[in-house]
Amino acid sequence: VWLRCNQNQKLHVELLHRVAGPDFLPEILHENDLRSDTSENDTLSSSSIYLSEINLKCIGNSDADYKPVDSAIVVGAGIIGSSVALALKARGISDVIVLDPDATEGVGQTTPASWAWLNANQKYPVQYKWLNQMGMRAWRKHSLMRHLPLWKGSLVCFEKELENSGGYNIEGPLSRQRLKQLEPEACFPTVGFTYFFPDEGLVDPCQSVNALKKEASRLGVKFFQERVIGVIRNGEGIIGVRTRAENGKHTETFERTADVTIVAAGTGAASKELGGVPLQVSPGRIAFAMPCKSSKRSLTRILVDTINESHILQRNDGSLVMGGGYLQTGGSTSTGVGLREKTHESAQDGLRLLELATDLAPDIVKNATYTGSEGATRPIPQDGLPVVGFLEKGLYAVVSHSGITLSLLLGQLVAAELSEQMSLEILLPYRYVKSRFVSTF
Repeated sequence: VWLRCNQNQKLHVELLHRVAGPDFLPEILHENDLRSDTSENDTLSSSSIYLSEINLKCIGNSDADYKPVDSAIVVGAGIIGSSVALALKARGISDVIVLDPDATEGVGQTTPASWAWLNANQKYPVQYKWLNQMGMRAWRKHSLMRHLPLWKGSLVCFEKELENSGGYNIEGPLSRQRLKQLEPEACFPTVGFTYFFPDEGLVDPCQSVNALKKEASRLGVKFFQERVIGVIRNGEGIIGVRTRAENGKHTETFERTADVTIVAAGTGAASKELGGVPLQVSPGRIAFAMPCKSSKRSLTRILVDTINESHILQRNDGSLVMGGGYLQTGGSTSTGVGLREKTHESAQDGLRLLELATDLAPDIVKNATYTGSEGATRPIPQDGLPVVGFLEKGLYAVVSHSGITLSLLLGQLVAAELSEQMSLEILLPYRYVKSRFVSTF
């Protein structure tokens, strides 16, 4: 925004061109990439919101469609829902409740099956890449969460040589000697091109959700083990939800009202009751193993082989986490699979992931003990990009892949928008409009 208002700053423009690459300035200076219908006067009248928790200032505009919020319902107790709930409470929303069938004990449906790679690697278009880079920064800055990630860096093998447009720390293609220096345990294909991304990291998603929920509860957020079965409307829009709670043989129904209902329910956002956001069909599974106790070997990097479709990392508890198949990174290059295509859904497929990872890190995996797997359908909007904003009056959605990387940032941005009644420019490309998904109707 500053550049758009000060395009005569030649030295600043030249510096950004050198540091961020040639693709940076054309994207940020073109209004149409970020706005649907704005004028120069709108830009000049913009104000800012400071997100102190992650030390970030965002530009936005007051929006008459954003009404004052004193109470909020968050549907979904995974990492995004828990992040949103905590951020809302921290920004002064007095009454915040979270609804999820597993709200008290669980961590959401998708979160346990997340590989939880913190990255902005090969994410397009460029503003989505920037969003993920800010998501990574949020993990480094967040006072509650910044001690949880392990910033190991990633080694990623591609079939083709990358074109580095700048703006993201990368080394490569690597020689075999340099690769062994960075990760002695890696065994990448002799074909292809391997790169090192030193700023990337990993996190334990379940540990992260539990930390968010614990702090949210301490601040007064209430978690209810209830399933949303419908919405409540008045003449103007949605004013709450109807829920069902099952307690053994007994079932109770409730009506819960609030100024805004926020859908952070992953694939649940596709249901008509919660807005009907068009989603890809994108199932996935990860497998877990524990290294042999006598082994002194460990992975120092995150390993991703896009040629043989295998990836492995080691979390801070020592567990190995393995995935396979097409690696979904979100963004405009994301692709779903048909309902009848084979998915990783069984223990046998979990063992297959272990076998694939053995080729990638043989001395680490070969004596490891398989401990199980987790599977889920990824909540990826049909065009691969997040959906963040009002679906209709009173109903706000936050649906995204990459959910882990973006969770802390989106929690802060959503809470800022709703508490300050402002529309933030950073979220404008991700609003729900039917024209985004016209090919799916």
